[in-house]
Amino acid sequence: MKDGVRRAGYLHRSKEPSSSHLLSQNIEGPRRSPYNYGESPEQRRQRLEELRKQHGKLPETPFANYDLGDKELPAYKHKAEILDTLSENKISWLCGPTGSGKTTQTAQYALERFDRVVVLMPRRVIVDNVTEYVEQSLRGQLGKQYPDHLVGKIHGRATEATPDTRLCFMTAATFTKKLEQLSGDWHDEKTLVLVDEIHEANLEMEFATALAAKSIEKTDKWHMAFSSATPDTEVSQTMYEDINGSELPVVTIEGRPHEIDITEDKVSTVSEAYLEYGKDSKKSLVFVEGVRSIEETIASIKRHTRHQSGRIRFFKLHSGISEAARREIFTAEPAEDESFVIVSTSAGQSGITIPEVDLVLSNGLTKSKEIGEEGAEGLPPRLCTQAELMQQAGRGGRDIDGAKFVLARPISYGKIYLPEELKGFYDITSREQHIPPEIYHTNVVRNVLSAIHLNGDFEDLNQYLMYPVASKKVIQESYDLLETLEAIDGEGRITKIGEFMDNLPLSPELSRALAEMIKRGGSLREVLALSAIAASISGGGFAAWHQPKELFQEFISPDTTDDFFAEYDAFLRTREIYDGHHTDGRAYLANGIDPNKADNIHYQFSKICRRLSVNPNDIDMGELNSEEKHNISVALVRGFQELLYAKAGSRRIGRTTVNQYTNIHTGERGISEYEISSYSLARRMGMEALKLVVAFPWWYDAHDGRRHTLNTILPVTKDQITQALSGSAVPEFLGDRVAPNGDLVHVAQPKVGSLVIGPEQQQKIPATTDEQIALVVDTMKNRANKQVRVLFDLQHQRVITKGQLRQVLDGSAVNSHNVHEAEAKVWAVVQEVLTSEQQEAFYGQINR
Repeated sequence: MKDGVRRAGYLHRSKEPSSSHLLSQNIEGPRRSPYNYGESPEQRRQRLEELRKQHGKLPETPFANYDLGDKELPAYKHKAEILDTLSENKISWLCGPTGSGKTTQTAQYALERFDRVVVLMPRRVIVDNVTEYVEQSLRGQLGKQYPDHLVGKIHGRATEATPDTRLCFMTAATFTKKLEQLSGDWHDEKTLVLVDEIHEANLEMEFATALAAKSIEKTDKWHMAFSSATPDTEVSQTMYEDINGSELPVVTIEGRPHEIDITEDKVSTVSEAYLEYGKDSKKSLVFVEGVRSIEETIASIKRHTRHQSGRIRFFKLHSGISEAARREIFTAEPAEDESFVIVSTSAGQSGITIPEVDLVLSNGLTKSKEIGEEGAEGLPPRLCTQAELMQQAGRGGRDIDGAKFVLARPISYGKIYLPEELKGFYDITSREQHIPPEIYHTNVVRNVLSAIHLNGDFEDLNQYLMYPVASKKVIQESYDLLETLEAIDGEGRITKIGEFMDNLPLSPELSRALAEMIKRGGSLREVLALSAIAASISGGGFAAWHQPKELFQEFISPDTTDDFFAEYDAFLRTREIYDGHHTDGRAYLANGIDPNKADNIHYQFSKICRRLSVNPNDIDMGELNSEEKHNISVALVRGFQELLYAKAGSRRIGRTTVNQYTNIHTGERGISEYEISSYSLARRMGMEALKLVVAFPWWYDAHDGRRHTLNTILPVTKDQITQALSGSAVPEFLGDRVAPNGDLVHVAQPKVGSLVIGPEQQQKIPATTDEQIALVVDTMKNRANKQVRVLFDLQHQRVITKGQLRQVLDGSAVNSHNVHEAEAKVWAVVQEVLTSEQQEAFYGQINR
């Protein structure tokens, strides 16, 4: 409400439903006890030996007589070996080239020996693709005897599984959240956990695998197998030999259904290579390092082929495409005079099968996260490893003969910076063999919280990670941040707030902000608004603010100038046409909003509401008033307290002055060159002159060196920071002083990092140190009351010595809380220090 005028969407706070019931329901509810795996090494060895004696070869299941699987694929020749190895070992390896059927066929074979089969995959798009393929295959084999819900899938956007589902494909993050439930429900059932694409060293796959290994170690009927075309078996041997009781057996599947020719072209770029090798290609797959490179590569191929006959239809493949776009890539067929070119990031290099790809091109580059200074994330390009190139090559010729893979040289497009060391050609054998583990190059705080929640202790789980976190500093920093956020206590045990945070599909900062909103008794409208902001930010944002203003202005309120509340405005506008599954993509593509992101954001919001047991349709979600925005900002400051930045200076870029910021916790020790991103609405709307902001730090390399930016900006005030963080402020000692009323006081000021958030605080103290005594004495000299003046006169008259004068003054100041108290003590000290003649002179002058 502004100027007393009530507007649509506004509600009086006093009439709004409170979120107080969410506090007991979500934060103060009964605590779930963590798993307890504490046992001595000897107990563990004895238990594992008993398990190995028990499990043996597993009995057959109802599908034993069906001889499941595609008999044309190379994996079928190894079927008996695969099943015996899986059932006779707790942990096994399956190795074979892409397209050999090591995952899709093994998942089907396992139904003949296991009651339940769970296949873990790193990405949603792979889960969708493989689930569809396997379900169609089994329906074809079983016909009318195909049971309902035999095959299912679960990931962040879909739950298509029931208690009757025997073969379930999951993303690793979903498996982590569901493991406790699965361990209880399937404890007595023969279960196989098949971990696909393990070579990627994906962070979520790592944690899911470690948790699965602990469950398998405790449960005699659970088994696990790793599947990869480019395995690093030595690492797993080291980690899991004890669980298996011997070396992990490796089943190697020879051959693939169709061979692929590999060529290294040291001269051509991918667009030039397409011109040379793609003349007769009907369907080509081109790998580049990022989404922006997809656009540039398509434009470059169009330029190179503009004089060719025949039409070329381009497709984009990356993790952010919509389900409809993904399905079109897998099902569309080129017309007689048409060729398809699918330009992909690494999202398309493993776990998916695109039919009839006869040419695969790669520029030999990819991107992966790197943690820079102050924990800021970046996404720099790097060379593909041998394993990644073999995965890319394996996307071709999966169902046809005569396919070709060409490794071309990279090219630096004008708008995309490429370091000099990546511009040359590197042949396959000169590259690193395996993919660098993601766990060493990304923020693990959220995973540490999940590990503490599920396992009681991250250090214990760390022993089961294929690539353990070796840095004690990284682990300690994660624990420190979680303790700062009140997610764990001083002993490292999870708190009610920590359990609440881990239950939400959000980063620790966003989930803690939501917990703070509830703790403070915010209205349900405020809780839902913050949930919408959190869903939007965690989903990558509507990301329209870099577009021309006329494209995105209709999505935000005229007075919105920051990224957080702009996301809420866009959320409300797109929510109007979200039907629970998708939005109208055409309307938003025309205005610079990615419809797939919009769908993901709204789905994420619905998931958060379900976790909170709140129906958003029961609350009027509309434009927020200033008080509501203030309350939400306070909650966000609490969650993002480690990501607060203060203006530190400015620099000139041409005719423009750009402000620079520093993290308030690192100050001069840290980076003082953060700039608000040019993509931020704050900068686009001319609001860059901000003193304090909450923001996500990011870094990237440019032609003029490394740049540090602040993305997704929320301007905040010192008052909001004080409200949110007064309880965690640290008093900074400013010194001792004598106050105007004569009191000796200890002076401190409350600070959060380098930011002063309150007035000076004074505590009355006695003078005990030499410095404190000197302060009182100096004040006594300056005040010069009659007793002190007489003492100085006697010293000038040489009646008393300087030493005696100092003794009297110091003796009077000792243990005095106030100058007046010290002055009153002069009489007594004079009698202790001066001779009778000197005392007589002192009293004589006093009485004049």
